[in-house]
Amino acid sequence: MICRSRFQKINKNKRIHNVKIEVHHFTGETLIEKQHTHEMDTLKVLHRLAGDGKRNEFFELLETIENEDKRKDFARMFGM
Repeated sequence: MICRSRFQKINKNKRIHNVKIEVHHFTGETLIEKQHTHEMDTLKVLHRLAGDGKRNEFFELLETIENEDKRKDFARMFGM
């Protein structure tokens, strides 16, 4: 997967310029990339479970996130 970040910069003359920020080749092979992928996939499912009001399933899945601070943040983010 390739992640590309772009934004539009407006200069003093009100001209819009596309500015390329960063290109990162995301292979999913390193420990950090695997952790990030797991957390992003889990976050999507947590969002769906919270929206459906499935508290038990939400907290069961939340426990698969290793970092306690992230678990608290995710629970707060979804109002659970």
